[in-house]
Amino acid sequence: MGIVRRYAERMPQLQAQEALRMSAAVALGSGTMKKGAAQSLRAEWMKAAREGRERVSAKDPQKLAAMGIRLQKVKPKNG
Repeated sequence: MGIVRRYAERMPQLQAQEALRMSAAVALGSGTMKKGAAQSLRAEWMKAAREGRERVSAKDPQKLAAMGIRLQKVKPKNG
């Protein structure tokens, strides 16, 4: 079975999922969602946004440099 055919077969499901995501975003943004549901949805989205993100600490400047982040040590003004 070709990839295009499988995609076409799943199109109604994908459209329904997208519609549910959009309605949740509108409800969250408009403030019509109950507080507990809004907090739960926001937490779910935050978790999904963090997934797959690599954690890098200042102890690994080579990884930071590879990400385009330069580490600069600064002396305190009063020290």
